Amino acid sequence: MDEIPIAAKKIKLSVPLKPEGLPAVPLDGPIGDLTLRLALEGSSLAIPARINGKSYRRMMKTVAEKGAANVTVILQGDLVAPPEGGPVRLDSAGFQVIVKTPAGPPTTAGD
Repeated sequence: MDEIPIAAKKIKLSVPLKPEGLPAVPLDGPIGDLTLRLALEGSSLAIPARINGKSYRRMMKTVAEKGAANVTVILQGDLVAPPEGGPVRLDSAGFQVIVKTPAGPPTTAGD
């Protein structure tokens, strides 16, 4: 079957990340915006993602408080091509941190 092109202004991405692989930043004091390079393992593809420093710090504090094993970190943003050309980039990027709920004790019938 032939490929059929569909034009889109942006592609919404949600990428789960390993919290222990995220670079550390100071948890206090001023911090500016950061540019992370989201690299696809096993390829040369790397997409720059501009992140608000305050948002990044908030995510890192949550990971530190809850523990890396107890959270899921998701990088979300819009994959866009600059109007003047050039490599694609991740715009409006931010993090969602989902705290895993510990499993409760198993229940048995009749309890």
